[in-house]
Amino acid sequence: MSRPGPLSERAVILAPQGRDAEVAVMILKEAGFAAHIASNLTELCEEIESGTGLAIMTDQAIHDADLRPLAGWLKAQPPWSDFPIVLLTQQGGGRSAILPRCG
Repeated sequence: MSRPGPLSERAVILAPQGRDAEVAVMILKEAGFAAHIASNLTELCEEIESGTGLAIMTDQAIHDADLRPLAGWLKAQPPWSDFPIVLLTQQGGGRSAILPRCG
């Protein structure tokens, strides 16, 4: 479980391609949030364990990665805990691709 304290208010970002991670850090810092860039999934898991409030990842970062350490950490959370993970994708389509059509 992520430890409480000053680190628990920060975001850890895993976006190894291009400038995605740097841009995300700039946006978060402008909004008053701390952020750390992880270079790989192992570092992301270590940072989560040391105390993190949120993980932000790109789909390219985890496409070929071994997700077992992250899945194991998530599975070991207490039942009342839901660690937030934001997965950024390049999939288009907007709202209609996500929500089923009504009517």
